[in-house]
Amino acid sequence: MIKQNEPFRQIQVQTCPVCGHKINLAMKVNSDTPGQPSHMFWGFPGSRRRVCQAGAWFHFIADVDGEDVHRLAYLMKKAVGPGDPVQMTPDISPVQLTLGGGLLIPQRPGGAR
Repeated sequence: MIKQNEPFRQIQVQTCPVCGHKINLAMKVNSDTPGQPSHMFWGFPGSRRRVCQAGAWFHFIADVDGEDVHRLAYLMKKAVGPGDPVQMTPDISPVQLTLGGGLLIPQRPGGAR
């Protein structure tokens, strides 16, 4: 288990809030750059590929022992604010997004914003 003060903290996100794909592992990461800081969560350079990205969310596939594993990073230093297409934190659960006017709009259960 990762401690609160470490640069990585596991979060409970079942599906990517951008594309909706099932996620195997999600982490809050104290960074603004995918792949940094160095950690086994990212997998090895050359064995991972980006699936999608919006705002602070970064969905990627890591090759783990020959299997594709979908992982999701919430980049804490990539501020989520006005103009960011995904204005939420990973603590909103369940995460559901709808497409409206070209922007991804977060929806809470029951449709309230």
